[in-house]
Amino acid sequence: MGMKKATAGLLLAAFTAMAGVPAVFAPTVFADELPAPAQVRSTTPSDAIKYSTALHLAYVPSSSPQINEDVRKGMAALKDTLKRKTAVDPAGIVALDIERDELTFFPFIYWPVTQDAQKLSDKAQKNVQHYLKTGGLILFDIHDQNIISNDYDVLGRVLDKVALKPLVPMGKDHVLTRTFYLVPGLPGSQNFNSILVENPGAKKTENISSVIIGKSNWAAAWAGTSLPTYSRERKMALRAGVNMVMFALTGNYKTDQTFIKTILKRLDR
Repeated sequence: MGMKKATAGLLLAAFTAMAGVPAVFAPTVFADELPAPAQVRSTTPSDAIKYSTALHLAYVPSSSPQINEDVRKGMAALKDTLKRKTAVDPAGIVALDIERDELTFFPFIYWPVTQDAQKLSDKAQKNVQHYLKTGGLILFDIHDQNIISNDYDVLGRVLDKVALKPLVPMGKDHVLTRTFYLVPGLPGSQNFNSILVENPGAKKTENISSVIIGKSNWAAAWAGTSLPTYSRERKMALRAGVNMVMFALTGNYKTDQTFIKTILKRLDR
């Protein structure tokens, strides 16, 4: 089996329904005019200092201006929620050049994958592979695409030779559902799609996943574009986003309460 087919095969899964939870929502408020996200070049020493000493949320721009605007506003709303509700205070949002930028500065990357997305260059594939191997977390949002198309999936085509671990639907008791908030799955613009994560293994002793794959259009939900601003659905989507960032920062420590003091100390830095 070729590498492309192997990568595509790892993404096969059945998307199943997930239940919602009612809640009252005090909305995230953000300015209509947001500053343009920063660009970071891996060859700039000043950027290396800036991004290695303060947390920045990052995303990969798509070919769609509307999606990019939703992501920009959604990440701003998520940043504001993290600042208000947790001890984590992101310094900013960065739009990444997946080929040229040093990805390891960013523990959490949001990557919208559109139907027309092109295969990564060899250099970009190596960059992504290194990022995944060194502990980074990528949220791949494939929106309304079918996970499988023309005998291989869009994401598999884009990643090509990037090796992913075996993927499985995220269980209801996965640590992502309780990293900070207790949430039913990872709701976004929709709350009925299953989420794919890396298989924790037969003994289920390791819950770390370097990728999360779904089609819930989280950024539009965070931005209030696809959901009403004051809705409980948007609140739950923002909580899911907080959980994903916290998961990227703390991994599976949440599964063992022995490490709760370590987590709190880390968040207070």
